[in-house]
Amino acid sequence: MNIAAAIFDLAGLRGAFSEQFADWDAAVRESDPLKAKRARRAIQRVAREGLSKSPATLGGFYLFYDPHVSDRLGGLNYVGIADSSRRPIGRRIEDRLKDDSSLDVALDEMDKSAVREIVTARLLCALPKSGQNYVDKHLRVAALFRLSPIVILLGCEQSRERIRETEKILIASAAAAGAPLTNDTHMRFRGRASKAAFELADAVMVAAAANGLPTNGISDWRESLSKIVTPTA
Repeated sequence: MNIAAAIFDLAGLRGAFSEQFADWDAAVRESDPLKAKRARRAIQRVAREGLSKSPATLGGFYLFYDPHVSDRLGGLNYVGIADSSRRPIGRRIEDRLKDDSSLDVALDEMDKSAVREIVTARLLCALPKSGQNYVDKHLRVAALFRLSPIVILLGCEQSRERIRETEKILIASAAAAGAPLTNDTHMRFRGRASKAAFELADAVMVAAAANGLPTNGISDWRESLSKIVTPTA
């Protein structure tokens, strides 16, 4: 199966917004929601760049990954999917980039309570009626971004059903092989999957290895898959 792969430099992107976040924090101090909205739009506009070409325009998979962790699957932090070309990989990544404060590296070393206070103030300034609803999501995504300097984009021309089936077995087998995934679904799946899903999972692993995952980690992943999932015709 053909997999189109690329690396999205999340760490590089995160270091690009000090001016915009300074403007947003100034808007908070001035209680100026229009200024806050402008700063937020500027962040989102830049963040979308680089997500308009293949494989970001395809359905498929994306792996949040830390290439500095060389121990097997120790750097694999999240396995996600885009199950339709109508909402492709790039759009899924864009959705996460909308949790704006996750892109602010200045918050990385701060106390959690201080970070929550800053994020809450920013959101309430830009979104007075609904901002408080998104604070926890911003903090959760920020934690994932801190762990993952890159995102490996793996696009394919497969059906929604096949991508979803393959996601389930990739997550379950990676978790069983020791990957510190932050996924909250499919972690404990054990059972049957189609041969086609196995083939797609293997193609994803091959492409992941070609884009930085260590070979011993891929071996663990394959072995885990064969142990916990039974292929069907």
